[in-house]
Amino acid sequence: ARDQHSVSGVAAARKEHRGKIRSLKSDLKRSTALIKRVRAGVTADLEAGLLKDVETLNLTRYVSELVDAVAETRKTKDKDCAALAVVCGGLHRRHESFGPGVVEKLRETSLSRPDDVDSEDPDVSKHRRGNLKLLLELYLRNVATDDEIPDVLMRRCCGVGPKGRRRFAVDAPLLQVYLKTAGGDLCGVIARKTKAAVVEEGGGEIERGAPVIDDEQRQALGDLARGACATLAAKLVDDHVSLRRLERRSARDALTHGSLTDAKEKALEDGRKAREKLLGHVAGLADALDVDAPVLREDLSDSEDENENDATLTLYA
Repeated sequence: ARDQHSVSGVAAARKEHRGKIRSLKSDLKRSTALIKRVRAGVTADLEAGLLKDVETLNLTRYVSELVDAVAETRKTKDKDCAALAVVCGGLHRRHESFGPGVVEKLRETSLSRPDDVDSEDPDVSKHRRGNLKLLLELYLRNVATDDEIPDVLMRRCCGVGPKGRRRFAVDAPLLQVYLKTAGGDLCGVIARKTKAAVVEEGGGEIERGAPVIDDEQRQALGDLARGACATLAAKLVDDHVSLRRLERRSARDALTHGSLTDAKEKALEDGRKAREKLLGHVAGLADALDVDAPVLREDLSDSEDENENDATLTLYA
């Protein structure tokens, strides 16, 4: 796929396309239908038909609309993202302005950051993850050619600035999408479950394709991802201890007063939900990076129980 979108490969495809442009159909109805299908969500079974339309229709007047349809669709599922990337490749090989246009829009959405992560519309965050996945797919296929893309996207996921300083919280769901899509190619990591499945089926080493980036950059991206995972793992351990302290305090209060106030019940429930959510993120990242998740202790010593810090009190507000 990368060779197909090499500079020479794309130049040859566009030259061929220009040579037969007059024989292509300028069909408003079919062109509009193509745009609507892309916006409605591409699936693997639609890939061949969409590519045929891209090859046989004169879409010169509709490139900007196709760019918008690709960048704005929220219907394409993760498992079908590769099919959408193939269709984008077909458009890129024929229309010079399509590739740069769609990459710019996908990059803008992928790098966006909400003012308040907790209150962000789930559909917006899902759209961001979908666009990041597609942008990575396009980079792996050589449609997106900016060599800064892997690093910029990884730093967005990890909340780390260009100088290595942590500027924002780790976006665990976004980082999981990055690793699931391009972990092997861009970070040099294979998920632990994938390795186990290969061994179970009696397979040998997992085959890797031709290098997309050099070893030094791959190591740097892997280190950023592992650092982000370690940060979340440390927070999980701290939050788990805080929650255990909170549960002990709640148990003592219930014995003393007969029951907990509604506010304290809510604080306890919120603390448990937050811990479980973080636990899921850490487990997913640990598997993707083939590292061990932290062991969470269920017991606390008397000194640990007495050493209640501000983090515990904020949970117990």
